[in-house]
Amino acid sequence: MPVETIHDPGAVSQAIAESTDKPVVIHFWATWLGPVSPVLPVLQEAEEQTGQTVKVIYTDSPFIPAPHSPNDIPLTLVFKFGQEVRKAESASHEEITSLVLNAKFF
Repeated sequence: MPVETIHDPGAVSQAIAESTDKPVVIHFWATWLGPVSPVLPVLQEAEEQTGQTVKVIYTDSPFIPAPHSPNDIPLTLVFKFGQEVRKAESASHEEITSLVLNAKFF
């Protein structure tokens, strides 16, 4: 199953609000950095390893409504029950993989 991609900024807030039944990991990317984030395959593989216990979302819209608007891009955040619980400010493959695989424990 491919990582869900969101282009609509409002849909990001909706996905965060729906993080009540399982953690949601959102990777923020901006197209001016390149057409696609180099960690997209890493996100895909990590999501598959979780066995659907974590939802992973990729967004290429830098215009996310507050309070979830990222200050820095790339940025990966983990949400549980609508609240940010962890973040990774780098695009390190190891850090992103660890974040996704451990999201259900935060």
